[in-house]
Amino acid sequence: MEVDLRTAFPRSSLAALLGYHLLAMAGLYLLPAACQPTLLLLLLWEVLGVSETAGAHRLWAHRSYTATAPLKLFLLLGYVVTRPLNQFSIYTFVLLHRTHHKEADTGDDPHSPVSCSFLHAHCTWLLKPLSPGTIKAAATIDMDDIKRDRLLMLEHRYHTALHGVFSWLVPVLLPLLWGEDLIVALSLRALQQVITMHRSGLIGSASHRFGSRPYDKNMEPRDSALLSLLCGGEGFHNYHHTFPWDYSTSEWGTYCNVATAFLDVMWWMGLAKELKAASPAMVASRAGRTGDISLTRAGGPGGHASPPA
Repeated sequence: MEVDLRTAFPRSSLAALLGYHLLAMAGLYLLPAACQPTLLLLLLWEVLGVSETAGAHRLWAHRSYTATAPLKLFLLLGYVVTRPLNQFSIYTFVLLHRTHHKEADTGDDPHSPVSCSFLHAHCTWLLKPLSPGTIKAAATIDMDDIKRDRLLMLEHRYHTALHGVFSWLVPVLLPLLWGEDLIVALSLRALQQVITMHRSGLIGSASHRFGSRPYDKNMEPRDSALLSLLCGGEGFHNYHHTFPWDYSTSEWGTYCNVATAFLDVMWWMGLAKELKAASPAMVASRAGRTGDISLTRAGGPGGHASPPA
């Protein structure tokens, strides 16, 4: 099943986007009134959020490691449950993300704060049709690996229905079993999804504007420990665009990087294998040629720099 980005791009309407935010504000107000099991359920949904970073991004978009069937299923289900605003099947996510890397910060980048505005890169690109240049660039992306995965193509075909059931119906109705108010359950779900949307938006916007460029000064993506902490480990963006196939997206290991910690545990359990990583020599060589090696692990006294603040 192919995807036609001219007609199938699941844009969110402005009214829906505003409605989500108003409902999320109600959720913030009602948060103290929530039952304890509801709060624990919110925590579970947050844990499942690793499915976007470790799954859709690092596994399927970049193939930075291989996953066993149980881990793949966990990541796929977690993605369906946590992805906000009916945004993209995994197939479409991978297609757009690979296009973003190929056309990073050019006019054909689906979401660039450089070629467009910061707000566009953060969220309003979701309200607009993709440009003809972006659609043309996306048509050149090799998606054969995703097409061969029957489970991913099944999720792609039924994404809207799966999202409606597992991302909204189940999370909203489940708290009613222990006596939660419907408006509390609904508004807290909206709050969590809006937070997830803005967390993802920061990667496309702030990570291309704020921070350092230790590995390649010729590209716009930046490294920021604060953004990495906020975005589940995706804030070391200069490193990631320099070495997009590195499973850790950083040379600093688990520092401010929840997704890397998760994958390290999965490797220890035998569920994640063949984790790809740039060698220290490779990182130092590249930073020495195109970046600022003093900001890298090899740049400190004796070659042992501290992680960025």
